Amino acid sequence: MLQEQEKLDSQPHEPDCNLETVIAAIMLWSDSTHLASFGNASLWPIYLFIGNQSKYICGKPTSFAAHHLAYIPKDTFGRSATAAVLTHCKRELMQAIWRFLLDAEFIDAYRHGFIVKFPDGVSRRVFPCIFTYAADYPEKIRLACMKFLGRCPCPRCLVKKDNIFKLGTKFDRRQRNRNAQVDNHPQRYSVVSSVIEKIVGATSVAPIQNAFSDKLAEFGFDFHSMLVPDIMHEFELGVWKATLTHLLRILYAYGGNAVTDLNEQ
Repeated sequence: MLQEQEKLDSQPHEPDCNLETVIAAIMLWSDSTHLASFGNASLWPIYLFIGNQSKYICGKPTSFAAHHLAYIPKDTFGRSATAAVLTHCKRELMQAIWRFLLDAEFIDAYRHGFIVKFPDGVSRRVFPCIFTYAADYPEKIRLACMKFLGRCPCPRCLVKKDNIFKLGTKFDRRQRNRNAQVDNHPQRYSVVSSVIEKIVGATSVAPIQNAFSDKLAEFGFDFHSMLVPDIMHEFELGVWKATLTHLLRILYAYGGNAVTDLNEQ
């Protein structure tokens, strides 16, 4: 937040405007949700939070701090398709939705800001800025235009799949800082060809244009930096759940009162 505010303060003011400039931090979430235990009823909402608000307000359901930004349509096709075609259509669907949302009006506000009269009676020019986008791994891969569990499976760095077991080590930290994913020219203008595949294949990038890159690259926005861990899906229902399940299996195999002793802790 401080870095973005300093960057904004260093830019020249809008013509004939001396109002104070402030950042409106946009935090996004999306998650495909089943609505019933039986049947196929489901929704795929995109939520928006304002990062300037206190986390205690955002975490309170009664404060209604979460805004329903859009609902992504489910993948439906009139006839059966191959796995490759379905994968491509799912990638295109996600980017098409965000191209629709990042329209000319939003880009104009992103570039020039808009004037808001705050509760203290002072008018300020507000500049929206996308800070984070939290989603589970499959959705994150679609957003980053990457191949699912490819040679480089992380949407934020170029760690190889063979080195994932080094997670948390000093080597891993150096590699993540040194080999961060970057929104560059080959990613923005990739097409399906053997030549381009040689360029983007090594980093597991899919041959598709990214909507965030399309609309916001001119402002120096790198969409890789907005993709943050989803605590519920990637830890509580992912790593931690798998670890706890494996631990329980070990205790059951050990026998005796091992499981009872764990429950008492």
